Amino acid sequence: MAAIVIFILTCLSLVAAFGRDEGTLENDDGIVWNLLADSFDIFRQPTHGLFWDSIVENGGLFIPGLLFNILFWSLLIERMIYLGDALFRKVKAGIVR
Repeated sequence: MAAIVIFILTCLSLVAAFGRDEGTLENDDGIVWNLLADSFDIFRQPTHGLFWDSIVENGGLFIPGLLFNILFWSLLIERMIYLGDALFRKVKAGIVR
């Protein structure tokens, strides 16, 4: 479920960031699209931040890098939800205070 949500948000933020770079997205075009354009800086991490020089040299790595980021962020979110749920259950059962 998290992978689907992250995939959709990444695609939308990529389109919004592209629109901003091309000059078709202005500041008064709406808070949602500008928020999505700003969030692309988060969704493109960690591969685009760490391996940007390689991605620039070989443009074919751009989309696989985004797909790896989607898997990375969805795994991170799924683990955080699982650990939060486990901690909540322990607190509710009185095991952890």
